Amino acid sequence: SWRLPDDFTIVYEDLAGEVVVGGVFLRLLIKQPNWSFRHPKDFLVAILEKHTQLATKSSLDAHSIKTLDIVTDALVAFLSAQTEMANQVPSLGLINKLVMAMDRDSPVVQASCLRVMNELSLSAACITCLAGQPCVANIHKALMGTTKAAMPAACEMLSRIFEANHTSLVSQALDCGLPQHLLSLLNEGLEGVENAPSVKAHIVKALKAMARDLTRGADVTAVLDKCPWWATSRDQRHDLFITGGPTIAGFLTGPTSSSVAAVGYLMAPPTVNLAAVSAPPPMEEGQEPARRGQHADLLS
Repeated sequence: SWRLPDDFTIVYEDLAGEVVVGGVFLRLLIKQPNWSFRHPKDFLVAILEKHTQLATKSSLDAHSIKTLDIVTDALVAFLSAQTEMANQVPSLGLINKLVMAMDRDSPVVQASCLRVMNELSLSAACITCLAGQPCVANIHKALMGTTKAAMPAACEMLSRIFEANHTSLVSQALDCGLPQHLLSLLNEGLEGVENAPSVKAHIVKALKAMARDLTRGADVTAVLDKCPWWATSRDQRHDLFITGGPTIAGFLTGPTSSSVAAVGYLMAPPTVNLAAVSAPPPMEEGQEPARRGQHADLLS
């Protein structure tokens, strides 16, 4: 009897070039990261495995690099929107593969891994998993080889993992010379990096966090004290440059009339002078007697 070949597939011209992982069109996920998933963990496993497959590929052609960029954008968007899913990653055993991929001499792969690791660093479970394995040397190598576009995410990730107070991470940082490299970035290594003041702020936070470690903090402080420009950087108000924090008071506007599916914007409330609002409006000349006459008519 006749049957279709085993390798037969239907090609849809309209879907050519689409990257689909776990049944999800990643292009649409990037545009709508808050999409509700029926099985978010299944998708997390699928997209992490896809990312690992691309990041560890022996050779990356132009198509593979483009696919890796799309997968990275989608994974970062997913983890940013589904914040609780990062806690599931350590049990999947894929953090070690992510760290190993940072050792590749590929700026594109290193940038991708650093961006993903930055999202995972919001999870205490992921940081604890990192602290239990050799990882800082590879992170350091990725930091030195990555693209400038990934530097903000990389330095934010460093400030997060070192503020988690794991001595093993500080010891690894000292062994591979990470504090010295971060100090050099503070001095002259951030030319062309977007939002350089914020990046410097995260670097200073990371170095200060390492210096507070009860076991190896004194060794970090000794390195910092030898740096001529550390005192200047240490005493600046770097928190003024860190953006992206939660807005305490704001208004969430709904869809506009032009598109019922439009995403709202988080806007800061306008400045209001309460004294001016509570004061009565000025009266025009001759207006008060007229009002009194009206009140008298109502009472009579």
